[in-house]
Amino acid sequence: MYFTMPNGFVESEIIPNEAMEYEYAIEGAYGEVRFAIRPITLKEYASEEEEAGYLERLEMENSQIKWFLMMTILNLSNGIDFPIKEYNNIQKDLFNASWAGAATVLIDSDFSNKYKYCHIICIHKKDKATSYIFYLSENMELLKKNLRKSVNAISYF
Repeated sequence: MYFTMPNGFVESEIIPNEAMEYEYAIEGAYGEVRFAIRPITLKEYASEEEEAGYLERLEMENSQIKWFLMMTILNLSNGIDFPIKEYNNIQKDLFNASWAGAATVLIDSDFSNKYKYCHIICIHKKDKATSYIFYLSENMELLKKNLRKSVNAISYF
C-alpha cells in the first residue's frame, strides 16, 4: 500500500473502541481520518497452519466484501443501515482496487464521542487486503467540501 499525508493534517491518537479497530489516524481542520487495514494474505507466515488459514479465507474475503462493509456500518451506527454506493471502474482505478464502495453514516457507538458524521470508503484488492478509510466530522458540509483533499491518501500497489 501507498500512503501520502494530506496537506494540513497531523498524526493523531488512536482511540480504543469496540465498534471498529483502526491502526492509524490523522487530524485536520475539518475533522479526523482513520485507517484500518485488513490483510488477506501475508508475505511471510509464522507457520504452515497460519498460511493455510489465510488461503482458506481467500474466496470468502474476495466475494463478501460488500457484506463486511455493511457490518462495519452497522457497528458504527448501532445497528442502523445506511446505503452503500459501489464505485465504478474509474473510481476503483483511483485506488488501484478490485472493489471499492462508500457510505456516510451517523455515528452512534464508541467509535467517536467527538464526531457525529462518518464517511467510509472501503477499498479491496483481490487476494491482498481490504482497507477502510473513515472521514469523521461534526459538520457534514465541511466533511463533503474537504473530503477530496484527503481521498487520495491511500492506494494499493
